Amino acid sequence: MDSEIREIRSPQGRMKLTREREEYFRLTGQGFSSQEACRIVGINYRTGKRWRNGWAPNKANKEGGATSRRTLEPDGTPPVSGLLGEAHGPWSRTTAFLLRKALESCMHDFWHRAQPGVERCRMRTQVLCLTRYVDESIARRVSGAWAALSAACHYHGYELNPTAGELRALHDEVRLIAERLGPALPSF
Repeated sequence: MDSEIREIRSPQGRMKLTREREEYFRLTGQGFSSQEACRIVGINYRTGKRWRNGWAPNKANKEGGATSRRTLEPDGTPPVSGLLGEAHGPWSRTTAFLLRKALESCMHDFWHRAQPGVERCRMRTQVLCLTRYVDESIARRVSGAWAALSAACHYHGYELNPTAGELRALHDEVRLIAERLGPALPSF
């Protein structure tokens, strides 16, 4: 199975690789490994790795256009709901980081009101102490959400990124936790 995209397979400097990119994703969609697809298409495996992980240099990214930066919502919160629709590339893991940060911020605010000083402890310690101050079901929800978000934030070569559905469920869970932990918590 040889590629008919490029007849000259030697390095040719910087050039647009739109056809190669389409062919690469078609092959990986058929079940070929990334390395096999790169070899068949005739590109460096690092190029395929960049494409697979969502990094694609273009003019808008170089100029800092709309595709490279996200703006904050009018209330100053990150656009978590907009990120939940994108389940490819680095955005799913970025969304997990934002959700975990929101949960940790809610916990910080709760401990600052309930028992000042605890907010400076490690997050695991805060989660363990939570059963003394709130209902046990809420403490279990916090523990589960934080564990799931922590697992989603860490990259493992043998695990897939969190899906959009998983992130939506975690977003709803964090929102519910924020509502239950206190009225002074920011809504996101």
